[in-house]
Amino acid sequence: MAIQLTAIRTQNTLPEVPDLGLTYVSTLDLFHADGSRAGSGVASSAIVDLTPSGPVVLSQIVLTLAGGELQYQRVIDRFGSYPRTAAGAILGGTGKYRGSSGDVEITWPDEDRIELTIKPVR
Repeated sequence: MAIQLTAIRTQNTLPEVPDLGLTYVSTLDLFHADGSRAGSGVASSAIVDLTPSGPVVLSQIVLTLAGGELQYQRVIDRFGSYPRTAAGAILGGTGKYRGSSGDVEITWPDEDRIELTIKPVR
């Protein structure tokens, strides 16, 4: 069963003009579709390519939810106008998410909001 979440970025250390290899962190507040609090998240990211259009970013994300943590990884081209989209791969989890794999569909409607559709399988 898919998990729908909205993530609101609360912190981001990515500078406006990043260098290749730069690492940065982002923190997130997570919400269910009804607006209730779902948990929190943190992303550790690195600039893996710089193009004339913008950076390409590899991120490891940990979502802390009721019943455990879920970890996923994704790559996104951070260029062009919003919305931006990406896909992630679930790497595993803890608690009720232990042994999970699957996909994450990611849409950034704007700079600080992220829509997540998490599709864990066991």
